[in-house]
Amino acid sequence: MFHFSPCRLIDLLNESARLNGFRDGTEMLVRQYESDTFVEEMDETWRGLKPLYEQLHAYVRDKLRKRQV
Repeated sequence: MFHFSPCRLIDLLNESARLNGFRDGTEMLVRQYESDTFVEEMDETWRGLKPLYEQLHAYVRDKLRKRQV
């Protein structure tokens, strides 16, 4: 079994993407989706979810802090 670090896997993905005519691994992976604006759509989705994520993170952090006291 191969054990690669996450950085090495990203390097391999980017190298593979460049060999296949893409700018980088992200462009290659996003290409499989039908939308040409996939990255922008995901950015908009994240901006909508981020406030909820931050509230959830603060809630969990507070509960964990109280358990440790």
